[in-house]
Amino acid sequence: MSYDKGPTEVADGVFAYLQPDGGWGWSNAGLVAGDGRSPLVDTLFDLCRTMAELKQRE
Repeated sequence: MSYDKGPTEVADGVFAYLQPDGGWGWSNAGLVAGDGRSPLVDTLFDLCRTMAELKQRE
């Protein structure tokens, strides 16, 4: 199965952030978009990847 890196809307206001490969150190995260507050479900493997994910959501 192949997919693109980055956020994918899987339901209204619900996003999955996917990273190709799936090997060690590669993880996925989710975000539920809300009005003013949006819980991030899990984070990526390290701060660098998490910051890149959050910048794509701006």
